[in-house]
Amino acid sequence: MAPHWRLVAREVLALWLAGTVLLALLIWTATGSALGKRLYDRLTMMIGFRASPEVVLVAIDEHSQRQLGVWPISRIHYAQLLKRMVDEGQAPAALGFDLLFTSERPADAELAEQMARLPVVLPKVLTTEALAGGGSSSSVRDPWQPIPPLIDRAARATGHIHVRFESDGILRGIQTRLFDQAHFSLALLKAAGLTDRLPLPEYLRFPMVDPARGFTTYSLSDLIDPQKPLPALRGKLVLLGVTDPLLGDHHATIYSGVSASGTPGVAILASAVNAHLTGSWVRVVPEAWVFGASWLTLMLVIAALQVLPPSRLRLMTLVMALGLPIGAVTALLAWGWWFDVVAIWLTLFALALAWVWRRLEGNLRYMRRKSRELQAGRQAPSVVSGADGIGQFEQALDRAIELQGRQLDLLDQVIAHLPEAVAVTDAAGQVLQINARMQALGRGRIREAATLTDLARELDLPSPDWLALSELAHRADQALRVPSPTGARDVYLKTTSFDASGAQGLRLLALIDVTELKQSQTQRDQALKFLSHDMRTPVASILAVCREMRTQTGAQAAFLTDVDRVTVHANQLMRLMDGFLFESKAHVEQLSLTEHLLDDLLEDAMAQVRDLAHARGMRIEFHNGERYFFLKVSTMLMVRVFMNLLLNAIKYGQPGTLVSITAGPNADESAVVITLSNRVAEQSAGVDDTIITKGFGLGLDFVRTVVQRHQGQLNMNIGHPEGLAHVYVTLPCSVEAQ
Repeated sequence: MAPHWRLVAREVLALWLAGTVLLALLIWTATGSALGKRLYDRLTMMIGFRASPEVVLVAIDEHSQRQLGVWPISRIHYAQLLKRMVDEGQAPAALGFDLLFTSERPADAELAEQMARLPVVLPKVLTTEALAGGGSSSSVRDPWQPIPPLIDRAARATGHIHVRFESDGILRGIQTRLFDQAHFSLALLKAAGLTDRLPLPEYLRFPMVDPARGFTTYSLSDLIDPQKPLPALRGKLVLLGVTDPLLGDHHATIYSGVSASGTPGVAILASAVNAHLTGSWVRVVPEAWVFGASWLTLMLVIAALQVLPPSRLRLMTLVMALGLPIGAVTALLAWGWWFDVVAIWLTLFALALAWVWRRLEGNLRYMRRKSRELQAGRQAPSVVSGADGIGQFEQALDRAIELQGRQLDLLDQVIAHLPEAVAVTDAAGQVLQINARMQALGRGRIREAATLTDLARELDLPSPDWLALSELAHRADQALRVPSPTGARDVYLKTTSFDASGAQGLRLLALIDVTELKQSQTQRDQALKFLSHDMRTPVASILAVCREMRTQTGAQAAFLTDVDRVTVHANQLMRLMDGFLFESKAHVEQLSLTEHLLDDLLEDAMAQVRDLAHARGMRIEFHNGERYFFLKVSTMLMVRVFMNLLLNAIKYGQPGTLVSITAGPNADESAVVITLSNRVAEQSAGVDDTIITKGFGLGLDFVRTVVQRHQGQLNMNIGHPEGLAHVYVTLPCSVEAQ
C-alpha cells in the first residue's frame, strides 16, 4: 500500500485536474454562461428600474402616424418640433435622433437650419463591407456609410447605434466604441456637456428600461400641435425615435418575455443615457479574471477538504453555497461589478458530490477491512452492493466492535484488579489508563487524560521525564517513598514501552509496593545485628570466664570437667551464630569485590584449620603449578568457603591422610579450577556416595551459594575403589605465569 501522503497527493491531483477542466468548460461554453446571464437578469429585475426625470422620449407611435401621415414621416415635422422648443424656451441640453437620414429630402434645408440651433446628435451605421467583415476594418478603408449633407451641416456629434447581443441573443449592454466611433448614448452625453464620468471599458451593461416603469414619453404629433402646451423640456436629454412595433427597431431584452414584445431601440439608447445619470453602469468581469479567481477558490477548497474536520467542512459548504451568490449581489449593488459565480458554484457542487462519493466509498472499504480485522478467525463478510450496502457493513462492524469491546473490557478488568499500581501513557505523556491502586497512591486526584507531569507531582516522583524515570527504574534496589492516604509507602518503580495495534509508543509505569518487604528486611538486619553483636558478647564473656576458671589453682577435677563442657557448648553456639551470619551474607548481602591472589586466600583458610588437621595427624598441601591466579571476590566470604571445604575434608577424611589442593587454568584460561582431594574411606569398591554430602552445619549450601554468586561452579565426586573425594571449584580469574 502506498504511503498516506502519496494517496493524498494523488487524490488532490485528481480533484485539481477534474475541477480545472470542469471550471473551464462552464466558463467558456454556453452552459455556465447562460445560467450566469439568467441569474443576472433575475437580479436586475428584482432590483428594479429607476428612470431619471432628465431623460425624455419623443415617440413616433401609432397616434403620430395617424396625425402626421404614414411612415416615413416628413422631415418638416422634425423641423417644426425643433423650432417650437427653441422659440418657446424649452430647448433641451441635447437632442438625439434615433433615425437614419441616409438620403436627401426636400425639407432637409429647413431641418438643418433648426438643428443648427440645438446640440443635435445623429446616428451612423457601418457599410455593407464592414458588416460582412465581422467588425474588422482592416480591408475597408472607411467603415462608415457616406455622411449625408444633413449631418455635415447640422449635427453637433454622431455616434454608432449598432447593438451587441450576448451569446444567448439578449441585449444587455453597449459597445462603447466601434471603429473609433463612440456609442450614440455617449455622444449624446458629450454633446450635453456630461463627459466628466464617461466609462472607459469596451463593453458595459446597464439596467434595461422596464416597460411598466418607462421614461417620460410624448408623442411627436402632440409636441408640434400648437393647440397643446409644450411640456418642460429645458435642460433635458431628449431622444426621438420609433416606438411603433410595426415599424421595427425592436430588440430582445430581459423584459421581452414579460411584455411579449421587444424593447424599442430609442428606449434602449435612453436606458444607456439613464445608466450614466444614475451611476448604474455595470462592468462585467472578464472571463479570464473569473477563471483565475475561481481557480484559486477551487484550490483553497480542495486543500480544506484534506485538512478540515467534518464539522468545519459543513460550515465551509454552507459559506460557499450562500457566500458566493451573496458576494456577487453585493459586488453588483455596491460597486457595479458583475462576477459570474455560476461556474465556480457548479464546479464546487460537482466537487462536493465527488468528494462525498469518494468518502462514502472509502468508508465502505474501511468498514469492510475493519470488520475482517476485528472478526479474526471468523468468516469475513462478503462484498455487498445495493442501497442497503452501508447498513450491512455497519451491522458487521457493530458485531466486530462488540467482540473487541468484550476483549477491551476484559483488559480493563485485568489492569483494574492488578495487585500493583499501574498507569498507561502515550508517547506525548497523556495518561490513557490507570487503575484504582494508582489512584489511591495519588490520594484519588489522578484521573485518565491527566499528564505524566501531573502523575509525578501527585506521587512526589523525582522527575516527570520518562527517560529519567526509566533510568531510575533500572537501578538496583532503588526504592522510592510515595504518599498515600494510609501513610508513605516504599515502592519500586518499573517501566516499559510497547506498541499496540493502531497506537505507537505506549508506556507502562508500575509502582511495586515493597513496604512490608522493607520492614522485613529491617527486622532481619536488626536480628543479624543482635546475633553478631548482642549475642556474641555474652558468649564471648562465657568463654573468657571459662578460661579464667581453668587457671584457678586447687580446682577439683569434676569442676574442670564442667568448665570444659560449658566451653564446648559455648564454642558450638559461636560456630552456629557464625554459620548463620555467613549464610545470610551469602544469600542477601550485596557483594563488595576486591582483587586477591588465590594463594593468599587459601593461606588464610589453611591457617584457621591447621591446628585441627594437626590434631588428626593430617597434612594439607597446595600446588599452583608455578602460576598466579588473581580473583575478584568478597574476601571474607571466599576465605570462609575454602575454610568450610577444608574443615569438611579434615572432619570426614581418614586420620593421618593428606588433604591435597591444586589450582590450574581451564581450557581458555578465563577461569581457575581449584581441586580439593582427601581420602574419605579405605580403598574399597563399596564406597558410600552420600558420604561427601555430610558437611559442617550449613557448609555445603553456603559454599554453593557463594561460588554461584561469584559466577563460578561447584562439582563433587568420589573415586572408586580408592575412596578419594574430589571437590572442584571453578572461578573467573586472570592468570599470570610465575
